[in-house]
Amino acid sequence: MQSHQIAMGIAMAAALVAVPAEAAVYDISLKGVRGDATFSIDTSKAMPTPAGLQVFFENVASVYNGVSQTAEVSFGANQIASDFQIVGSTLGLSGFEQFAGPILINGPLQDPTLVTGTFDLSSILSGPATITISNAVPEPSTWAMLLIGFAAVGFFSYRGRQRSAFALTA
Repeated sequence: MQSHQIAMGIAMAAALVAVPAEAAVYDISLKGVRGDATFSIDTSKAMPTPAGLQVFFENVASVYNGVSQTAEVSFGANQIASDFQIVGSTLGLSGFEQFAGPILINGPLQDPTLVTGTFDLSSILSGPATITISNAVPEPSTWAMLLIGFAAVGFFSYRGRQRSAFALTA
């Protein structure tokens, strides 16, 4: 009976620790005909357009063809707007790259999440490109659940050894 109470306590603690998802940081790599770019996006800094067609991120530290710079990055929220765009001073003749491809954001534009994976993009000016989006760091609630799970496994394996030792001596 006591082990059930302990298990319920662990489950309740896990429910209290698990918090709703907050803004996340994503690492992004863009490889194309005109060059390669890498940067990180913090979704807490999302700025949706008034028409609700795109979400912008300003002053994004990036590296484009080996040159560090600050860029503006935007993701389209529907098929009308550009699906992905990066604007910076060293990006070539026009100063921007604009691509069509799959929609790469989910959720409300005020608090978006990016779709992780590798996607093919196309551009009339820049040619084909590949974008890879990955989570930079797991959320704190993920780490908390992992640690609680390890603690529970350790506790129950310890309790199991105590019971088997008791059964042998009885």
